[in-house]
Amino acid sequence: IPLRKALDLCEQTNPKAIGAFSCILAVILAMEGDLHQANTLIEDSEACIQVEPDEHGKFLCKKGMVKLLSNQPKAALEAFNEAQQIADKLQLNKNSELEKALSKLKMQLGKHN
Repeated sequence: IPLRKALDLCEQTNPKAIGAFSCILAVILAMEGDLHQANTLIEDSEACIQVEPDEHGKFLCKKGMVKLLSNQPKAALEAFNEAQQIADKLQLNKNSELEKALSKLKMQLGKHN
């Protein structure tokens, strides 16, 4: 399915999920080497996610992965730090999705340095 069609279908069937779906697609695109489209998609997705702090934190972890894959470690670290601040405010347990995403991104950041 072409990217635009997939996004349109998601928006039609589950509009609340469009931000998360876009983030996942951005990570996939970055892993496949389509860095320009991945960065565009991740930047365009942020406005959809910011309302829910937990979802915004998970978005920031995906954004960090896209930035790492795009060889932008400084931007990845900024996304990680912002996500960590959200997690700290929410006082989540270590088994939460956000804490797991932070752990994964932290590990990738460590490998990059």
